[in-house]
Amino acid sequence: MTKIIVSRQAKDNRVIGFRMTGHSGFAAAGKDIVCAAVSVLAQSAYYCLKMHLEQSLDYSAQEGSLSLFLKEAPNAQTEAAFMVAVLGFQAIEEAYPRYVKVLDN
Repeated sequence: MTKIIVSRQAKDNRVIGFRMTGHSGFAAAGKDIVCAAVSVLAQSAYYCLKMHLEQSLDYSAQEGSLSLFLKEAPNAQTEAAFMVAVLGFQAIEEAYPRYVKVLDN
């Protein structure tokens, strides 16, 4: 199962980052559509924040884990970028609850 933990700033509840761990186990490596779906959402959030919004990030991607966190305070634009990913993660969790778990703190 892939677990995604979303972290929010206490004062305004804006997303400051997320951490993904584990493998979905839906199918064999290279054929796992659930893994591909959550991965593309995470990578898209990274590219939007880094390349388009030019945010400073703490980012790490390794086999079985990915973390993406802002180094500075969130704003309306970073919130929009993160929420595209978070809403996508939640939709995948709804469709594949045995394979993805989203914890939105």
